[in-house]
Amino acid sequence: MKKVRWAIAGTGNIANKFAQAVKNADGAELVAVASRKMETAKEFAEKYDIEKAFSSYQALAEFDRVDAVYVALPHKYHAEYSKLFMRSGKNVLCEKPVTVNMKEFNEVRCVAEENNVFFMEAVWTRFLPALLKIKEVIANGKIGDVLETSADFCYNSSHFDHAIFDSVCAGGGLL
Repeated sequence: MKKVRWAIAGTGNIANKFAQAVKNADGAELVAVASRKMETAKEFAEKYDIEKAFSSYQALAEFDRVDAVYVALPHKYHAEYSKLFMRSGKNVLCEKPVTVNMKEFNEVRCVAEENNVFFMEAVWTRFLPALLKIKEVIANGKIGDVLETSADFCYNSSHFDHAIFDSVCAGGGLL
């Protein structure tokens, strides 16, 4: 089986979680990482045994041994760098929120189509077995017609000193 050669743009908390997941996945390998600082990229590469570290996202885009890039940058950079990687022929899995507004999303979608690459927002909950089972139960009519749903999302954010509270950085994943 051919392995998907992954790169990661960013080295923060979510990038570490993704790197751990790829290391444990069959059919995938980490081949590159990029950060604004070479020191950070090299530390990340050593931690996860990644062969190439870059101090520029442009250099990562130009690296031809990558099939897909996981964009784990602050939200305000998602559209810009997703487009850069897709224009370089790379598939992109972008962290949430994929863009900060609809205009950016439409631009990203068009770049994906123009370059015939896969683009997806990293909404992993869509693939949870429980959600798939719920869809099956609803589709089979086992509980009757679903007329309304309600959901809440909350967590203790008091420990965050993070861009999630900085409007200049485009807020959090619920954007």
